[in-house]
Amino acid sequence: MTWGPDVETNLAISSSNHLKVRFIQQSRIAKQKQVTEAIKNGVVGAISGSAVVKLIGIHHQQSDILLAKLKQFVSQMKMATQK
Repeated sequence: MTWGPDVETNLAISSSNHLKVRFIQQSRIAKQKQVTEAIKNGVVGAISGSAVVKLIGIHHQQSDILLAKLKQFVSQMKMATQK
């Protein structure tokens, strides 16, 4: 079996369903669709660390733009958590 995002996600979902535990997905979350899909599959939250770091890297010298982009990103991700 080749490891990758789909295998890892499916294993986590199967484990959480079997063990009755809750998971937070930490990797591969950069778009609303990914948050929606993760929650649909049983996770209770998602961490978008790399996506935030990428925004900081692009806009680190323009604090006003950086803050606006971060606010927009966080708002979009939060909207994706709504059922």
